[in-house]
Amino acid sequence: MSPSPTRRLAASYGASYICFMADTVTIRIDAHTAHALAVLTQDGTNRSEAIRQALLEAGERRERLTAMKRAFLRQPWPAEDGRNLADEIAQEREGQTP
Repeated sequence: MSPSPTRRLAASYGASYICFMADTVTIRIDAHTAHALAVLTQDGTNRSEAIRQALLEAGERRERLTAMKRAFLRQPWPAEDGRNLADEIAQEREGQTP
């Protein structure tokens, strides 16, 4: 007699969970972190999933920010307008006309 589909799925899940189990991370939480965790779990999401999702979202935000910074730095600088106000002010103070 072969195992039921449910038992096969459970066995498959168990084997894959053992083979691909993620590292465990331990954190110390303060009052602000505890409040944030309470907000993230108020819909019934378990703590591990809430923390995992928050980490993924934070990582994605940081990657987007880094990409935006790099894109900004690759942009060409605008051409100068031909006036250097600092030099003009310095020349006026010395009695010279620009």
